[in-house]
Amino acid sequence: MVTTEQETRRAVIYRRISEDRTGLAAGVERQGDDCTETAARNGWTVVAVLTDNDISAYSGKARPAYRKMLGMLADGTADALITYHPDRLYRRLHDLGELIDIVQAKRAVIRTVMAGDVDLNTASGVLNARVVASVNEYHVAHMIEQVKRKKEQNVANGEYRGGARPFGYEADGVTVRPEEAAHVLAATRAVLQGVALRSIAADWAKRGIVTVPRRKRLPDGTRTEPVSLPWKAPQIRELLLRARNAGLLEAHGEIVRSAVWPAIVPEDEWRACRDLLLHPGRRTTPGSARVWLGSGIYQCGISGCGGTMRGTTGGRAKEPFYRCVEKSHLARNAAALDDFIERLAVARLSRPDAVDLFAPAGDGKGAERAVQLAALRAKLDGFTEDYDADRITRSQYLDGTAKTLDRIAALEKQMAAAVTVSVLSSVPLGTPDVAAAWEGYDLDRKRAIIAALMTVTVLPAPRGRPKRDADGTAVVDPDSVRIEWVPTPSR
Repeated sequence: MVTTEQETRRAVIYRRISEDRTGLAAGVERQGDDCTETAARNGWTVVAVLTDNDISAYSGKARPAYRKMLGMLADGTADALITYHPDRLYRRLHDLGELIDIVQAKRAVIRTVMAGDVDLNTASGVLNARVVASVNEYHVAHMIEQVKRKKEQNVANGEYRGGARPFGYEADGVTVRPEEAAHVLAATRAVLQGVALRSIAADWAKRGIVTVPRRKRLPDGTRTEPVSLPWKAPQIRELLLRARNAGLLEAHGEIVRSAVWPAIVPEDEWRACRDLLLHPGRRTTPGSARVWLGSGIYQCGISGCGGTMRGTTGGRAKEPFYRCVEKSHLARNAAALDDFIERLAVARLSRPDAVDLFAPAGDGKGAERAVQLAALRAKLDGFTEDYDADRITRSQYLDGTAKTLDRIAALEKQMAAAVTVSVLSSVPLGTPDVAAAWEGYDLDRKRAIIAALMTVTVLPAPRGRPKRDADGTAVVDPDSVRIEWVPTPSR
């Protein structure tokens, strides 16, 4: 038979698990079953079951259910707390202190499935709880230190530091996944050819290329089964900036050494792509997709202006048009001008001599520079070992390290600058296939090709009504546009 105290207790059950590997919340469900049985044995009424799933009690992250539980004890909604084990409630002295204050103020009781009562209403009970919390805090901190030291050792050895599977590699972080690696390499070269990140993202979406499966946290704290999502432009940017793509180990934002895993992108191409993506003048937000072929590319031909043309609509014009961004003294029908420029581009790229329009990528010294960089990075490690072993003085260590870092920086700059992959390298130059290929290019690719191929200057149109063909479609007077072909490089 239960006591009067037992009959009058209103209990809140609190469940928590630090890491839910399955995403199914099975751990907290088992805790809840055991806590419910404990309430029944004591004759207590369960007024709420609160859950923090997949949240650590040590990390300091917000625990919404825990905060709600404290609130229920503080306002008298509940006067008893049931949990599976004391470490479900606290792993830090800071959290225990707040719990003690509330329990003592309301004379609440705490009962656990595995450790019995947690008496926070007496001095000896508080002392015992503080001792247990201190031990738990020490063990967790010690474990974190061990993990940190292991990661630092991995950095020193160029080894994989663990974590979620990186795109392009297997879960061990070392073995290459050929199909994913090919996507990373192709995207790197596409950026070097002037293709926008959003265009790469759109292409990947069409082809079904998705992210590495990850579990998603739901509002209630639980996590879903691992799920793959379509790539977005900002994610692709971060992927291509990854030093591991070039077989390099990065720590605290710095390249520290060559890694044990193989590169999936040549280092010279990775560095050139990185420089492009980090250039201050490059947009860092995706923004809305471009809709104008010539905006910012076509130039105004009014003497002394020097401005570019921008696509626009509205005003008295019934059709989209380009006008000078500096002044509104020059405008041209957008569809007619774009059609004229595209036909010129296709014709020029289809000519037999079109293969002379681009130079081979790089200067052929990428592999040589990569070997030199590896040797210099090994030299840096040697300076550290010699200094630790007292074979060189501090002054010698600092001087040698500074000179070696300067040589590394110079080589890295040369490596990035030497990669000059032309946007025209993907065009079937000098063949009848150019027209069909052109139709399949997105707007960003067409803009990049036109910018690499020609300079377009819009001149004042002859007096009179604009030219139109038999069906009334506007056409461009060739005399109103000056085309200057970009000089072909010597081969």
